[in-house]
Amino acid sequence: MMMLEYTSLLREPPGLSADCDWVLDSEQRRFTAHQQVKSFLQQHPAVMKKIWDVCFLSVYVLLMLAIHTVLRLNHQSTLDGATGLGYLTNNGGRGTLRWSAASNVNRRDNQRDLHSTKGQVVIENVTGVKPFRGRRVAIENRLNAEIRTQRVEILRGPHRCRQTSYLIIVVCSAADHFRHRDIIRRTWASGGADSVESLFVVGLSEDPITNKLVKDECSLYDDMMLVNILESYGNLTLKSVAILYWMKERCHDGKYLLKVDDDTVVNVPKLVNELRRMSHRKFIMGDIIGGARPVRNKTSKWYTPEALFRSLRYPDYVSGSAYVISGDLIGPLYEATQMTPSFWLEDVFVTGMCGSRVNATLIHNSRFKSFVSFSRHSYSLSKFTVLHRVGPEQLVKLWQRHNNNNTTEF
Repeated sequence: MMMLEYTSLLREPPGLSADCDWVLDSEQRRFTAHQQVKSFLQQHPAVMKKIWDVCFLSVYVLLMLAIHTVLRLNHQSTLDGATGLGYLTNNGGRGTLRWSAASNVNRRDNQRDLHSTKGQVVIENVTGVKPFRGRRVAIENRLNAEIRTQRVEILRGPHRCRQTSYLIIVVCSAADHFRHRDIIRRTWASGGADSVESLFVVGLSEDPITNKLVKDECSLYDDMMLVNILESYGNLTLKSVAILYWMKERCHDGKYLLKVDDDTVVNVPKLVNELRRMSHRKFIMGDIIGGARPVRNKTSKWYTPEALFRSLRYPDYVSGSAYVISGDLIGPLYEATQMTPSFWLEDVFVTGMCGSRVNATLIHNSRFKSFVSFSRHSYSLSKFTVLHRVGPEQLVKLWQRHNNNNTTEF
């Protein structure tokens, strides 16, 4: 009896032999399939090469995506932490310029230059609107710029204009255009009339060295307004909004505002004489552009997709190279920028969209030349009030000729 029980324990459980046979059979089929694939690839080396190429390309693409993601996050999370301007962080869809602990700038000394009491400057609608490089402009950047709020903080600048200022000239200048600003200071903006005041509005650069030089320039000259936006063609709208805000809050006595680009030369005495003869109210004066159509060519610098502007024509507007705004229109025009969806073309937005919203009168001045070509024509500053597209060296020659070949060194 004991022997029978012991023998029964040594028997295989029911079904175990069949399971082992199935496992062995499965391994045999896998080995056979592997041998068939190996034999096929040996007989077709071109197929083998393509498989290796696909694998290598996949690894390369994944690596590039990882590098791109790291660089993009790094760009959004920091901007010039050593320039004394702090660093730009992405804070829930809006940019925040915070003071860097590693900065050499005395926070207490610079607090008076900020329109904030907590050492923190909030930048609306700047996040995602990166600088546009060359003629390749990302559509999504322009779509991101279509935000209602247009508040832009001023980091540095005069707290208020002179009470005697009749005409305030604000020159929109790129951060790295040091040569442009230097020549403008020594030519057409060098007039000593108390009734005219000239300022430059400058944004932030992606280059820390440029930001440091701009900061030094702000300390050297008391004629610069530094705003916390990245320099780009698409952010010119924000610069103009900052100008309107500063005029509204800090320059109540200004009779007229001239907004002008830094590649423009202005005959200031001639302009003042023209304005003294003006009897209009709530107007914008300059080179009016009417019936302009949005550019749909994707390779163009001014390309505007239908998703951003569906109408066939822009409203009548004044060329952004130079335009004069009467003092009684500055407040209403600024308020209009806060109620109108933003548009990336500065002159279309400010003088066209917002201007029509407040029923501004557009005045065409034929002496405001928005497009000039020195290679084809010779221009005399005495015959014009404004000439646009004038480089620094051309400006020097034009100014010397206007002043009877003055040999001033530039």
